[in-house]
Amino acid sequence: MNEIVIDHKKYISTKQAAALTGYAKDYVGHLRLYYRVPARLIGRSWYVLESALNDHRHGNITSGETEERPKKKEQGKILF
Repeated sequence: MNEIVIDHKKYISTKQAAALTGYAKDYVGHLRLYYRVPARLIGRSWYVLESALNDHRHGNITSGETEERPKKKEQGKILF
């Protein structure tokens, strides 16, 4: 599964995101990890918001477009 739609927003796998943008898969993971691009964990795979990835790639960062991800604290660790 390379893409998924959640709340009318298209998310693509980090592998597909790397292939589409030319970024390394690790860099896409870095964008996800540091909230540059909204992402969702589905099963054991991460999916990033395609429109936000394209905006980041082209330098079109608009305030209010990123989603806030809830954080859980479990046994001293922060889980995303």
